[in-house]
Amino acid sequence: MIINKKFKKDIDIMFLGDIHWGAKNCDVNLVKENIKHCVDNGIYVITVGDLWESATRYSVGSGVYEQKNPQQQFDEIYTLLLPLKEKGLLLNIMTGN
Repeated sequence: MIINKKFKKDIDIMFLGDIHWGAKNCDVNLVKENIKHCVDNGIYVITVGDLWESATRYSVGSGVYEQKNPQQQFDEIYTLLLPLKEKGLLLNIMTGN
C-alpha cells in the first residue's frame, strides 16, 4: 500500500508480470481472478514484463512447440487487461526480455 500525500488516501497497487500467457504452465484462472479482483476493488496494476509466452525456436526449452499462437496470446491478454485500462488502473513499465 502506498500513501498518496497529495490526496491523503491509500492507493493499492498490484505488480503483474511473468505470467507467460499462452504457456502450458500459465495459471489462467489465477491471473483472471487477480485481474477481476483489481477491477472490482479499484486496485492499480503495474505490468512488469513477460505477460505472454511468445517463445521462438531459439528460446530455451520447448515453449515454441507448446504455446498458443502468439497473435492469440496477445489478443487474449489484451482483452483480459482492457477493463483495467478502461478504469484507468493500468500502467505498463516493462516489456520483458
